[in-house]
Amino acid sequence: MRVELRRAFASLRAVPRCRCTSSGMNCSRQAINTRTLRNAAIELRNRFPRAGLTELPATDPELWAKESYEIATKIAYQNGALRGTPRGKRRECREVTDALVLPKGYASIAKKIADRRMMLAGYRLVDLLQKLSANAIP
Repeated sequence: MRVELRRAFASLRAVPRCRCTSSGMNCSRQAINTRTLRNAAIELRNRFPRAGLTELPATDPELWAKESYEIATKIAYQNGALRGTPRGKRRECREVTDALVLPKGYASIAKKIADRRMMLAGYRLVDLLQKLSANAIP
């Protein structure tokens, strides 16, 4: 989950921002970026509504990590079938020199999975914060 949250926050930081001058000039570039982000969020929410995410009822972060591990193992690393996947004592990517180009469609599938995982993380965060705030009220 940390990786997914880091990715989500990194994408927000990657949005170029302009600095408005002290004269109070309107910053249209930031408004466009905010609008773009809002539109992307709405599009993702439409593609991944809460009701359609069957993994959402799982509330244990260890299960979330296991979900991500299984997805990474089966899909991202293709059950270890990708040539150049570290095995044995070669644990670091820089030790893998024989990696090939990723299979056709790999990036598209990875993006769909990342989008879904990001939405799951967002819904789970909302649920956790609501639960915490409900328990904090005396």
